[in-house]
Amino acid sequence: MTGNWEYWGNVDLKELKTLYAAHKCQLLINESRQFLFKGRSISVTGIDDMIGGQADCLLAKQEITPSDLNLVLSHCPAHRDIIKHENGDDLRLDLILSGHTHGGQINFFGLVPFKPRGSGNYLSGWYMENGPPLYVSKGIGTSLIPLRCGARAEVAVFEVEIYLALNFIALTKCGDGIIRSLV
Repeated sequence: MTGNWEYWGNVDLKELKTLYAAHKCQLLINESRQFLFKGRSISVTGIDDMIGGQADCLLAKQEITPSDLNLVLSHCPAHRDIIKHENGDDLRLDLILSGHTHGGQINFFGLVPFKPRGSGNYLSGWYMENGPPLYVSKGIGTSLIPLRCGARAEVAVFEVEIYLALNFIALTKCGDGIIRSLV
């Protein structure tokens, strides 16, 4: 999926898709793909950036094949509210992964003077209430000012176990080291 800088940097998305494909990766822009892994199915949906791109949740949703795990990648965390509204209860979405906020980038003991458009009410970490579970990574970059203060950079790593018989997904390890279960 794309973020705002692919658009602001005038990246040729056709060339970027070709580059991804050359390295056996897929750039998903309002698209979904299903993967089979150890007898389990995982649908990964990438939604275009809502700031610079042309995000279309409904188009992306049309391509989703219901799977054991339905994962959505969306650069802007505010997209969760749109996804929740447009999806309704039609499809179980197990997890949304986002970034964009840089954890506030400059964060003075919880006071964040600036959040980029597209952040919504989300800054970093887990959001489990009122919609599909969302994890917002602080990422490693900066925006506008090459400085981070009080917003430690992170690369979030998840290990996912799918328990079909019990109908839940456990994130056995995640970026903050806390074990989570998603029902």
